[in-house]
Amino acid sequence: MEEIRLCKIKRNIAFVNVTPEIKNQINSRRRHPRHYLPPIDIGYSAALLESKDYKCSLLDTTLASFSYLEIMNSADLLLADIIVLRPNENAYDLTIKLANDLRDRIGSEVFLFVIGPVASMSVDYFMFPETPFDLCLIGEPEYGLVEALELLERGRHLRGIRGTAYVCDGKLRIEGKREAIVDLDSLPLPKHDFFLDKGYLFFYPVKGMIKKKVGFMLASRGCPHKCLFCSPIGRVSYGKTYRRRSVGNILKEICFLIDSGVNLIYFLDDIFNCDELFVEELCYQITKNNLRIRWAAQCRIDKITPKLLRLMRKSGCVCLNMGIESGSKRILKMFDKDMDLDEVLKKVCYCKSIGICTVGNFILGMVGELEQDREKTMEFIIKAKFNLVEVLFFNPYPGSRAFKKYGNNKDVDMYSRYEIVCGENRVMRKSTIKRFRSGIYRKFYISLRFIFNDGLNYIFSIALNGKNERVLFKKIVRYIMS
Repeated sequence: MEEIRLCKIKRNIAFVNVTPEIKNQINSRRRHPRHYLPPIDIGYSAALLESKDYKCSLLDTTLASFSYLEIMNSADLLLADIIVLRPNENAYDLTIKLANDLRDRIGSEVFLFVIGPVASMSVDYFMFPETPFDLCLIGEPEYGLVEALELLERGRHLRGIRGTAYVCDGKLRIEGKREAIVDLDSLPLPKHDFFLDKGYLFFYPVKGMIKKKVGFMLASRGCPHKCLFCSPIGRVSYGKTYRRRSVGNILKEICFLIDSGVNLIYFLDDIFNCDELFVEELCYQITKNNLRIRWAAQCRIDKITPKLLRLMRKSGCVCLNMGIESGSKRILKMFDKDMDLDEVLKKVCYCKSIGICTVGNFILGMVGELEQDREKTMEFIIKAKFNLVEVLFFNPYPGSRAFKKYGNNKDVDMYSRYEIVCGENRVMRKSTIKRFRSGIYRKFYISLRFIFNDGLNYIFSIALNGKNERVLFKKIVRYIMS
């Protein structure tokens, strides 16, 4: 029988958001520039735990270029009795290495948990016979963490918690499925102290001279669409079931952020406009209550009416991030993405006419993609005249339907939307696909239209917003020109 590990819980919980940006651990390959967004699930978990008198800290390796030794010597980790690691893409093995080294350093009295989309979609990758982890929380972690800590305080085994996995007698045990949180208003507001003024960047276009102080929010969870490539690893929330907070609850958080000096909010929802009536009511209430705030969101642009776009703009919407994926109808059909490209083009143009900036996201390298499909994508990008474009690569993440067709567990630590890993059944060479993306970037960004319409706006933004944006801008320029 497995012994119960007893310890006096000091109620100190340390969260670590593990990314491949740890100094001296970064893969030497040329990396696609990106802005890093906060781990909002940690913010919610910490707020819930602190409402029960736990003390929480966050070490996010994306922000300060920590060395591995600095992380190991972090006072927050050394003083904690529960350490919760949240791996990101390309950080599977790094997270396991960190957990093993922490276990060797601090011994068995400290409990190690692993949470987040990566761990949830690859439980057996982290929970193996000699795993350093005591518990893996699958799916939304907030209430599972509370249950686990309450069991420890009572000197009980970490057993019987739905939506968790552990290793017992060398075998993986999974305690059923935890239902998604239906009443999102039951959660406290996330711990924004973890995120405000900490270096998280919003680099999407915002017109006008503004020194940005950005806050990040989640108004809803879940996405009902069925795109082939979609996985929680590439999203902020879990599940197909769409759930949203009440308008009043969201307004409360907006007011809190405004009082904290925030002048720009980015809604991290997978699809902000799943419920059109909800968005209408939220926009109406923001305007009615005279909440002077700029905001941005990710949306299905083909599902938004001009009337709703006008309401959104009136309430402060300045930018919409749109997952369009391809300019080829054939590829969209393969993605199971029911999208009318002609309608998309009209909506993008309408957004710009009323002052909403547009960001277009596209995917290259789908299995079976032909050169003419890529050409159609480039033509669409140039024709739509987005304010910013990001081109990613198709990879079959665990948790997606694509993984069942094209994925394999031995490659999961290499899967990245910024690098091509899955090479089977591709018509074109990986190097050809990468060169095509470089060609799209050069044609889009090194154009007089972009330079004079948007490039100058970025330069002004960098001048106002300091070092972090300047560093990211330099990375972007080097990447495009290389």
